[in-house]
Amino acid sequence: MINMASPAKKVKSEEETVVGHLHAVSPIKTLQKNVRYFEATLQTGREQFNRVVCFAAEKRTEFLQAADNSQAD
Repeated sequence: MINMASPAKKVKSEEETVVGHLHAVSPIKTLQKNVRYFEATLQTGREQFNRVVCFAAEKRTEFLQAADNSQAD
């Protein structure tokens, strides 16, 4: 599940597809209750950037690879 921060805090389900470039994938962080997550920035337009929070810490490697591929384009 991807939580994109906005005034309405829209939650995207895994069935929805978002196309864009990933930037700034953070290291894994841990909340007080041992909840692990990381953050990234998803650029969906020339000047449209969205903060992404991912609670599936095991997917961080995939996000890093996608960010590297975005920079190569």
